Amino acid sequence: MKWIRGMIILLCAAVIAFSSWKIYGIQSEYSKGEKAYAELETFVVFPSGKETSQEIPSAISPTTQTAESTTIPEETLPTVTVPCPEVNFDELKRTNSQIVGWIYVPDTPISYPVAQAENNEFYLEHIYTGEYNAYGCIFLDCNNKQDFSDPNSVLYGHNMNNGSMFAGLNQYKKQQFYDDHPYFLLLTPEANYYVELFASVVMGDWTDAWNTTFADDEEYEKWLSDKVKNSRIQTDVTPTVEDHILTLSTCTYEFTDSRLLVMGRMTQVQFADFTNN
Repeated sequence: MKWIRGMIILLCAAVIAFSSWKIYGIQSEYSKGEKAYAELETFVVFPSGKETSQEIPSAISPTTQTAESTTIPEETLPTVTVPCPEVNFDELKRTNSQIVGWIYVPDTPISYPVAQAENNEFYLEHIYTGEYNAYGCIFLDCNNKQDFSDPNSVLYGHNMNNGSMFAGLNQYKKQQFYDDHPYFLLLTPEANYYVELFASVVMGDWTDAWNTTFADDEEYEKWLSDKVKNSRIQTDVTPTVEDHILTLSTCTYEFTDSRLLVMGRMTQVQFADFTNN
């Protein structure tokens, strides 16, 4: 019996030691990830001015854009009077050529570069530099075009326990949070987009919520209608088949394999100058 008790004690000690080692490794890895993202300050400048209005530009007319690209001439763009980060994409892309944009949700921790790999697994465990780290990186679906010209462009990010990455999206399950944060910004090397939110939905990962293209307008319209119908927030934004949608996706825990999607209508814009405010 003494021998058995001794073996049990040794086994328990080994389990505790292994668990402690694993926890230390995870914490150390996350710490390195946090440090790496803190260094992003060298690539982005935030305006000191405050918002002067909540102006929401009208959607881009489908006659002013093509199926190949959402970009339109700058002189015809609506001006949005909200502060916008200034991202040095030239320097940022030197750290990783796969970076395609920057996602920014005002008054939240969500302000990150967006990368795109050849699959949807790589950036689950690699940070924006391409270095292995379970912290991950916000990334564009591998099936999407890099210029965000698909009907639905999907960005993925972890729901981190420390509130980083896309954890803040969970606030969009509340109507009041949406009322206070009705838009976010997508910045790319070629164009900037004002994204008006129209839905926050919880869906299973086996559904069609992550479709990036559609057979025809009828299918696309039905898809949009379904997302609005199942939204946890109510908005005045009504997306149409002429619109390009940006979907932010993260894990949630209402049921097995559930995901939270926050969806918005993209409008290419130019931003008011806040540098002197």
